[in-house]
Amino acid sequence: MSFILGLGYVSRQTRDIGRLTRASEQISEGHYPEARLLRRQDELGRLDEGMLQMSHVIRESITALENEKLRLEEAVQRLRELEQQQKSFIGNISHELKTPLTSIQAYADLLDMYGDDPELVREARESIHKETKRLYELVEDSLRLSVLDKYDFELHTEEVELHLLLEDAGSRTRGKAAKRGLRFSIDAVPAKVWGDPKHMMHIVLNLLDNAVKYNRDGGWMTLSSRVERDTVVVYVRNSGPLIPREKWKMIFEPFATLSRDRSRQDSGTGLGLPLARRLAERMGGELHLTASGDGGMENAYENDKRDDNGKGNEFSLKLPLLVPDDSL
Repeated sequence: MSFILGLGYVSRQTRDIGRLTRASEQISEGHYPEARLLRRQDELGRLDEGMLQMSHVIRESITALENEKLRLEEAVQRLRELEQQQKSFIGNISHELKTPLTSIQAYADLLDMYGDDPELVREARESIHKETKRLYELVEDSLRLSVLDKYDFELHTEEVELHLLLEDAGSRTRGKAAKRGLRFSIDAVPAKVWGDPKHMMHIVLNLLDNAVKYNRDGGWMTLSSRVERDTVVVYVRNSGPLIPREKWKMIFEPFATLSRDRSRQDSGTGLGLPLARRLAERMGGELHLTASGDGGMENAYENDKRDDNGKGNEFSLKLPLLVPDDSL
């Protein structure tokens, strides 16, 4: 009887030790047990419990290491992208700076040789003035964009009557629109927002300038706004040419211009929209191209609906609505 009992005890011990051995091999291969293997209260039971806890710790540590590895890989990828963007930015801005400087230098040389030609003097004066203005805008926008990318951005926020700001921006643009023969309408609803009025004006003026610049002579453009729940949406629409949908995001990248010849003609820098979008984001807003040539824009210029079927481009600027606190 003692021999039989002893044999059963040894067989059980051997079986449980074998199970623990196989479990340890599985742990080394990356397979972790979810529950205890043995229902014992002796040393083997405590060993089983310890192996279960150890496997949980190992699994959590490996998971944390894998997550950290992914974060590091994302950080490295982001650094590579930033490095590439920096190289691209330097290359682009070098080219952009060279273009107006070359024109200024050429006219300066011509003035040295033919300074007594009044027609040349007039043409040189106009060209140098235009290229100097473009150079100034390029440097100014580049500095602003650099500050937004690298440093904390300081906002001078206050309560802004957005409809008054839109009407002011529209009045500043009417002269440019009239020179192109554009029909221009404004429909701004009363709304208050909290933000930096200087930067809001910069965003709206940039959108309006583009609406004039990239438009057809004799076309139309509109500036409107409406309230949607806790948001004010500003729409700038024009009868400009189609922008392919695959390029909608590209136009918000620095130095990305769809019509480089037209951009040079109108002193575009390719930095206006990227700067405007980042200014909007810093104020808790959004700036998007929401329609282009699809004929589905709402509230297009009434007189042109019949001819153009609402076709054109539509940019939308969303800003948080300032809701007055009636409890005060």
